[in-house]
Amino acid sequence: MNLYKELMNINDFLNNEIVENSNLEYINFIQEKLNDILKDDISKGNIKKEALEFITTFICTADGMLLYSFTLKNFNLQKEYSNFLNNFIKLVRIEK
Repeated sequence: MNLYKELMNINDFLNNEIVENSNLEYINFIQEKLNDILKDDISKGNIKKEALEFITTFICTADGMLLYSFTLKNFNLQKEYSNFLNNFIKLVRIEK
């Protein structure tokens, strides 16, 4: 129940217009950078163009895993997110 209350407090904080605008700028920046990185690899023929459809998923997965790591002591965020990215690369990689 304490975690739920803390999440509600975070939600109230995030609904603050200044915080919301700052978060939006950050998300747009991350999306733009990921888009640039993926487009570069697509143009080089390293990955499939469908990779671009996962940009939002990268951000949401990282946020979800971060929250998950707060609740589980044994959750290794770096290891799990690395596994997620490695699996993504396996899906979109173009074998040469």
